[in-house]
Parts: sequence; C-alpha cells; structure tokens
Amino acid sequence: MKNKNRAFSLIELSIVVLIIGILIAGVTQGSRLVNASKVQTAQTLSQSAPVTSVQGLLLWLDSSREDSFISTETSNATQLTKWYNVNPQVANPNRATTSLTTFTNASSDITYKSVGINGLPSVAFANASRASTFASPSGGRIVTPYQAYTIFVVARVTSISALNTFLYNGALATTGFGVYSDTAGKVMVNGGTGAVFTARVGNTAAVANAARIMTVTIAPNSVLGVATTTPAMNFYVNGVSDLTLNSLTANITAQGATDILYIGGKDASATSPFVGDMSEVIIFDTVLKASDRKSVEQYLGKKYGIAVAS
Repeated sequence: MKNKNRAFSLIELSIVVLIIGILIAGVTQGSRLVNASKVQTAQTLSQSAPVTSVQGLLLWLDSSREDSFISTETSNATQLTKWYNVNPQVANPNRATTSLTTFTNASSDITYKSVGINGLPSVAFANASRASTFASPSGGRIVTPYQAYTIFVVARVTSISALNTFLYNGALATTGFGVYSDTAGKVMVNGGTGAVFTARVGNTAAVANAARIMTVTIAPNSVLGVATTTPAMNFYVNGVSDLTLNSLTANITAQGATDILYIGGKDASATSPFVGDMSEVIIFDTVLKASDRKSVEQYLGKKYGIAVAS
C-alpha cells in the first residue's frame, strides 16, 4: 500500500518556492507601479493647480515635484539639504523679498520620504531633539506690503507630546510670527513680543497621525500705512472654518532686515520642532477671495486624498 504521507520532493519544494517568489515580486512591482502612477498624477495636478493663477504667490514648497529637491537626495530616507521654492510667478520687489528661493537644512533627521501622505513623497521631520530645520537665506522672511497673508500647510503630526511648529517667519520672541500645533490639538498663530493669535481647531485625537489641510488668513491692520482696525484672522481645517478662540494684542509683522523664514521649527536650532510629515506649504501676500481659497483647498484635497468641504 502506498504511503499517503509522502513528503514533498526537493523539486516540488523548489517549484513552490519559485512560485511564491514570483508572486512576491509581482506584488512588489505592482505596488511600485501604483506609487509611480500616484506621483505622476500628483505632478500633473501641481502643473495645473490654481496656485499658479492666483496673484500674490510668495512661496510654494511642493514635495511631489521633481524640481523641489536635489536629484541625488530623492531616495527614501535620504537627508534633504535643500527644499526649493517652485513659485513660477516672477518676484516683484514691491511685494516680496527676492531671496525667498532656497531653504537649507543641516539635520540628518529631516529626510525624503518616498511614500508619505496619500502615498506621495513627503518631507519627514523626525527626532524632537534635533537642532536644525529648513531656513531661508538671511533676509528671506515673508514680506507683504499691507501685513496680509493666506497660508496653506499640508501636514501630518506624528508626535503630540510637544509644540509642533509648521513655520516661523522672523526672529523668535522679538518679531515675526509662526503657525504651529499644540498638545491640546489647537492650530495656533503666535507672534513676537506682545503679539499672540490663538485658535482651537480640534482635539488631540484628531491631530495624531491625521493628514490635514490647514489654512490661515490674516487680514491687514493698515491700509496704505494708515492704521485701521485690529487684524482679523481665520482658520480653516480641510476647508471648514474652525475658529473658537481669537485674540491679538499687537502688530505681528515688524521684522528685521536679516530675519529668516523657518520651516519645521521656530528658529535655526529647531525650537518647538515639527515632528511628522509635511508635503506642501503655500503662502500668498494677501487674504484670498473665498473662491480662490476654496479652489486651492480643493486642489490640495484631491492631491492628498483629504476630504475638503465645498
């Protein structure tokens, strides 16, 4: 009688291993093709984005574009030393400083992440104790003629144990202002001496590991240099107005000639560093019309797979 418990032969085992290897290779290659297709779609969306047609664009940092980084630094987990402003609009000296072009970084804990938010490339900011962040050249802070701003940030906070600074414009504690998230789930704007904006936009659970489109608009407190009313500020999260707290005690835009714009921290040594993934930063020198703001938010939502209110 034949033995029903006969073991597999070496040839049979080899065939099984070969088939498994082929399946794994197919899945891996398929995943790569899907990711490549996502990146190509994102780049197409960037090329046709409403960002380029809205006047007053000062800064556009877009991690999905090939011209955003040095080509040799676009391998996964590679340190990023440069992040380029891809603003296609010609700089107007009357609207913005002309040195706001290239951001530099010395930290090995800020790297290229090939599969980040929505499977697209992102900039990964790790290590809350790092001592560097992206910084513009000296004098490369944001300058607007009438102290008006519209700021868009697409980011995912992964550590909520401390303040997470998305950007800071100027000198910490003396001039300028920054946009950051605190441990209670608020997205806030903080100014220099005597100048503070605050706004609640969610709870702690909503912040951790959730990719969001955060929009901040700051209205001018002067027109043609003449003081008018207290500056007004609005916050939007994924296209929804979410302004629970709002206060201001002083002008937030007085900056020195050598002040710098930082991405991922409040100063050169990354005080209150952002920890997580950041994909896009867009800044205009005015408060956009509602239709233009919504158009930019819809573009970002479609690109990063984030539901945005219409």
